[in-house]
Amino acid sequence: MPGSVTYDNIAAPISGTLHSYTIANRVLTAFETSPSQPNLVLFLGGLHDGFNTIDFSTKLGGVRKGWGCAQVLTSSSYQGWGEGSVERDVKEIGEAVKYFWKLGKEKIVLLGHSTGSQQIIGWHHLAKTLSLPPITASIIHAPISDREYLMHYIPTLPKTTITPEGVVSEEEFVPVEWSNVFGPTRVTWRRWKSLADVPEGDEVDIIKSEDFFSTDLSDARLANVFAPISSPFLVFLCGLDHCYSPLIQSQLSTLLDRFQKSTDAKYWSKESSVLEGSGHATPELGPQAVLLDKVGNFLASNDPKACPLPSLSASASTPPTTLAPRDPAPLPPSQWIALIERGGCPFSAKVRTAMELGAEGVVFGDLSADEGGLGGIGGLLTPWSPDDTSDITIPSSFVSRASYMSLIKTWQDQQHEAGKHQPASGLVVIMSKDEVFAWPLLDLLLLILFLPSLLTLLTVFTQRIRQLRQQKLDRAPKDVVDRLPILIWAGEKGLGDALVEGTVGVDRVERGENEAPGRVEDEESAVGVSSEFVKGEEVLLLPCGHLFHKDEIVSWLVGVKRICPTCRASITTDGDAAPPSPGDASLVPSPAAPVAIAADAGREEEYQPVAGSSTSTIV
Repeated sequence: MPGSVTYDNIAAPISGTLHSYTIANRVLTAFETSPSQPNLVLFLGGLHDGFNTIDFSTKLGGVRKGWGCAQVLTSSSYQGWGEGSVERDVKEIGEAVKYFWKLGKEKIVLLGHSTGSQQIIGWHHLAKTLSLPPITASIIHAPISDREYLMHYIPTLPKTTITPEGVVSEEEFVPVEWSNVFGPTRVTWRRWKSLADVPEGDEVDIIKSEDFFSTDLSDARLANVFAPISSPFLVFLCGLDHCYSPLIQSQLSTLLDRFQKSTDAKYWSKESSVLEGSGHATPELGPQAVLLDKVGNFLASNDPKACPLPSLSASASTPPTTLAPRDPAPLPPSQWIALIERGGCPFSAKVRTAMELGAEGVVFGDLSADEGGLGGIGGLLTPWSPDDTSDITIPSSFVSRASYMSLIKTWQDQQHEAGKHQPASGLVVIMSKDEVFAWPLLDLLLLILFLPSLLTLLTVFTQRIRQLRQQKLDRAPKDVVDRLPILIWAGEKGLGDALVEGTVGVDRVERGENEAPGRVEDEESAVGVSSEFVKGEEVLLLPCGHLFHKDEIVSWLVGVKRICPTCRASITTDGDAAPPSPGDASLVPSPAAPVAIAADAGREEEYQPVAGSSTSTIV
């Protein structure tokens, strides 16, 4: 159709899961294809790279059963590399690795393309310094020399960059005509020097120089570059890489041999090779197929079928990935449990191997986040497998790194105590199915259900304490009651009114028609005094003027309340102040002014307080 536009080069959509994680208040992302797989290839791009900018990165998830792939974006992705550094990139990649370990991945392999290869080397050099999490293996693809690339395109480039006068900080940018060689990205003087300058000496300083792969590096420096690598390592050089000069392209096999000689032989992969006919990003279908096939073979090197249990005949100096006695010993004949460290192969493969050896169960221990440490790479998780596990008939459990190391140490101490010449003994380990009441969610549910009841009980308990305290405050102090005047009743039985007349400030209290003489009921306690006084009996005079049987009123004042049961007047005026004594003019007149007390109707008796005593006699 005239005027229409077609887009024949648009790739099909790629499905997956976009993950996010945080470092130093920055949110970074990773895009994972085949997220249900237990193992992961973590792809690290080069300069200007981001999601899906390298074609073969989207195909890594299908190179081997059980493997998925995630592409990581760092602060240096796309055009951010000009202000970045390998150290910053490694820190951010470390957070991504921790994130995926916590998701339950069983194996994680780093694959770095171009500048991503420098990040891989930086990872191995900074692993201890930055306490990076462990990885299963690493792959570098198209590891080129930025310095030799610049020398090829800028022949006049000096071997050592001299910061010109007027540049205050190395965080300022180099001239645009320099940085444009890498594309439309501004580059700081600091980053430019780390890429373009000839490194000093044979020691590797990640901060100062990122020149790890130049052909003119000495054998000693190359040996130092690859020395920290301590896990399986695969290298791909690209035969038609435009970042190499034609001369270097003709020498790539020699360069690969030098890389191999600089790497520990037990970690170097035989799949390492020069991809003939491959450009820098291996976009060609032929070389790309070779690349993916070799990566698949490399990932298969730890095939689940070849995942044996750690040898029980290993020495005690073996790293804590095994449960090893000090002397060779056969497997227990029956009823034993395998203790296995996480990693290396799927959980299901470990359990199947343990079953073949006759184990009754398996306890998995977490990997160490740092060498010799007790910190694990993630939290507790449930051992799982994407494959059919119906053939597995023994239970398995997962414990923290600290618990795993504690089991090993306890077992070894037990063997030491037993001595060399006694049969090997084991630890008692009880494994059971998950019980409903062991579920954390159920614990939370029970807490939510019983919390109102607990708060109610706490409220009732608090209220009861307050009541007891208040009751204590309502009672009269014993020393105050002891100072109340005691009188001797000298009248006839049947006191008409138990009120001492003449008491200052106290009104006479009338008794009802049916009220027993001398008896007073308290509506709160239903405690009273007997109805009649008996001649010669001790009675207690309250400040309000009422008389009561001594024993009964004392029990009331000390045990119940400090008030008069009749008129409810307090026996204390100011706190614990003592009440007036019989000789106090405010309550009882002096002997010269006798007080009349009605003994019964129409008859008066009088009493005289006994001088110098709190006891008086009614006469």
